[in-house]
Amino acid sequence: MRLVFVLIIAGVMVFVLFFLSLSSIQVKNIYIEGIGEVTEEHFVLQGKAVVSNPGPFPVPVSRIEAELSLPDGTVLSRFRVDGEWLSPRSELHLPLTLDTNWRAVTHAVGEVITTQALPAELSGKVFLSRPPFGEHSVPFEKNFDLASLFGDAIREKGEELLQSAESRVREWLDRFSTGEE
Repeated sequence: MRLVFVLIIAGVMVFVLFFLSLSSIQVKNIYIEGIGEVTEEHFVLQGKAVVSNPGPFPVPVSRIEAELSLPDGTVLSRFRVDGEWLSPRSELHLPLTLDTNWRAVTHAVGEVITTQALPAELSGKVFLSRPPFGEHSVPFEKNFDLASLFGDAIREKGEELLQSAESRVREWLDRFSTGEE
């Protein structure tokens, strides 16, 4: 009987310590490493999320969900990354791939060209599994200046898009003036 009581107390303590260790999980850093593919349709930002577990128990990170947005609320990209087990007293480096459509940033191209800045915010949550109680989430938020990170690529593509739009307007005006439209 005494052994059963000791085992129950030990089990409860391990359970409580596990839940306490969940509260110590944090997103230590989010960073954008570089720009990947650039096409007329989109550009890809590549980065990493560093999730830290200072606790004594492994923790299952089920996923990360986040979005990259401009200060006016325009969402540039949404993404989801599946997680993995986070070992005790360790860090997990999860890759981020932000596929961003140029149309989402076209209204900001003028600002990038004139001010050399394009502020953006990456915000989201890391979801931790807590069977049988569902999930626990750890929010994160980080601000970036996309122009300082990738100004040349964004400016070049932005200027191309503006020139393309200008040439389309000129073609339309030419057709309109000759009665073709």
